[in-house]
Amino acid sequence: MSPGKSCQHLCQGLCSIYPDRPENPCRNFDCGWKLPGSPMPDDMRPDQCGAMVILGQDWRQWQAVRAVPVGWVIPDQTLRRIKAFTVAQKMALIYQEHEHLEGQLTQTHQVGFGPLDFMVAFRQAMLQGGAEE
Repeated sequence: MSPGKSCQHLCQGLCSIYPDRPENPCRNFDCGWKLPGSPMPDDMRPDQCGAMVILGQDWRQWQAVRAVPVGWVIPDQTLRRIKAFTVAQKMALIYQEHEHLEGQLTQTHQVGFGPLDFMVAFRQAMLQGGAEE
């Protein structure tokens, strides 16, 4: 799988190898929408909202949510909803933005959103080479 492209095993909206799917990324991935007791409403299903929301992804000392676009970018309306959710929950948000040229991924950026102290630390981490922690 890669940004902007569906999984090769996706067939009529379903995984054609589900019983035999690989550990990474498939079995180890917990979509926030699908978790038992998820706070994500039904219309935040990734194929409907355009993003995979990953809950419980703390970054340093902050409770955080991560979001990954299903296509090249997270749709504006979805991003606004995720941001509103993180504000209401007093959490930080780290999401991806993909740049592409002629359908080929050229670069992925990690973007932070949240409380000022989180933003300062996140920006510093990005300046030092990345926020993957």
